[in-house]
Amino acid sequence: MSFLQHIPQVTLSGVRYLVHPQVVGVLSSQNVEPIIRPALLLASANGKFDAARVGKDFQQFTTDDVYTTDFHDSLVVQVPDEVELNLEGFTNDLGRSRKLEYRRVLGSKVESERKLLPSGPYFLQGHNLHQAWRLYDDSLGAFIQTVIPDNVTAPKSFSPLQAVSRDGIYKSVAVPSRLYSKISHRKPLAGFRITIKDNFDLEGVKSTMMNRAYTELYEPKKESATEVENLIDLGAVIVGKTKMSAFASAEEPTDQWIDYHCPWNPRGDMYQSPSGSTNGGAASLAGYNWLDCSVGTDSTGNIQAPATCCGLYALRSTWNSGSLSGVVKQCSSYDTIGLLCRDLGSLYHIAEWALDLKAFDSLPKRILYPSDFFPHSNAKQQAMVDDYVNVLESYLGVKRTTFSFVELWSQCPPVEAGGKPLKVFLSKSGYYPFFYDGYHEYDQFRDDYRQVFGKEPYVSPYMRFRWDKGAKVTEKERDIGLAELKVFRDWVMESVMKPDPTTGSDAVLIMPSGNSGPKYRDDPNRYAFSSMHTFSLHPSK
Repeated sequence: MSFLQHIPQVTLSGVRYLVHPQVVGVLSSQNVEPIIRPALLLASANGKFDAARVGKDFQQFTTDDVYTTDFHDSLVVQVPDEVELNLEGFTNDLGRSRKLEYRRVLGSKVESERKLLPSGPYFLQGHNLHQAWRLYDDSLGAFIQTVIPDNVTAPKSFSPLQAVSRDGIYKSVAVPSRLYSKISHRKPLAGFRITIKDNFDLEGVKSTMMNRAYTELYEPKKESATEVENLIDLGAVIVGKTKMSAFASAEEPTDQWIDYHCPWNPRGDMYQSPSGSTNGGAASLAGYNWLDCSVGTDSTGNIQAPATCCGLYALRSTWNSGSLSGVVKQCSSYDTIGLLCRDLGSLYHIAEWALDLKAFDSLPKRILYPSDFFPHSNAKQQAMVDDYVNVLESYLGVKRTTFSFVELWSQCPPVEAGGKPLKVFLSKSGYYPFFYDGYHEYDQFRDDYRQVFGKEPYVSPYMRFRWDKGAKVTEKERDIGLAELKVFRDWVMESVMKPDPTTGSDAVLIMPSGNSGPKYRDDPNRYAFSSMHTFSLHPSK
């Protein structure tokens, strides 16, 4: 990690830019200026820039949020070494075809066609070309750290971005021009601007776990999480690490957030809770249209709940479908990769490449509607559920099947349940692994902190409650809970909805997701919950 303290910033017509320090190209022209100037680069393998070609380039430029006409200050024409560069003729042709004026036209040559830079906005400093990264304000307080890659052409390590808004209030987030990236089969996520949750390791950057003791103890990471490396290899642009509830828990704002401040939910009056724990990823994606996806983790609703509160689409991936190597876990028994997007098309595209998930060609032909959970106690929310199910019925061409988990269990219980009713059998099944793992995942952290500082690390009252619970659960009880959950899962796959080789599952199961009522960030929270999270695996009645 190298803290980049003196990266030049440029403001063009009120828009702030970062001049990335890496030199990505060199001019062959003489008499260049030492000061930083905006420039537009046009690259050609054969040196030909006819009106149609240039017009197509400029049409593509206008869709990019980094490009503006301020970059027309200088025009850089780049060709391979073996191609003759006729700047005077090009200038005349361009003036006739585009009626655009440039202060100057400069040339740049590269070793081969493979070395050509993508056409788009850049900055010039002397003979050197630098990428232009636009700076946005994190006005929602969603990021714990914003970053830039040390090497833009082969990103591996990252550095914290030391830049703030013009008024000094907010962190700045830097994003490169999308014109630098071209989607291909090898790079299907090229140019996708992605945030990662703070519990994912990022080479060169600290993980805070939203706890001051954890931040104080550990150095910046020496390598990135496997899933992050996978995203980078697929072409994604990592722009920062987003906030989360401490230790990826379910802390609610504001009285349960002690060491750091919770992000703002951009929906409504902006004072609704963004839930947890992937709240920074959800708030940033819901509020900033220049982002494409947020990657987080889910154990008992850590992706689903923020998506519900912030108005996003979410995918809790199948357990073990994405690597958690290099991710600080909350609960190994439940944790899995989670994705957040603003539309289903993007969610499908990213999941298709980023996760080890099989694609299915057909759709399920059953809709299961459990009376254990419906109708919802909130009439307005129930109306929205009904509207959604009606649309789904029309799309799949089938009607919902109403059933009860509890009744079906009583009719055909698994032998392993020993005759226990469903609610009795599952009464502690989720509780034991959740609290045991939630405590013992951080044994090493507590030991390391005691060894270095000679005292216990501070954690919030909420986390102390959870750890106190977890410390009392034995490993045997955890294993019993996991075994009971397997019994229940196998029973569901046999008696409720079956795996299907063409559709994945033979049914779609409708389940509630929280409560649609308002939850203000200044409302007092319960000191701590006394039962499993609302996303637990057993019916609520």
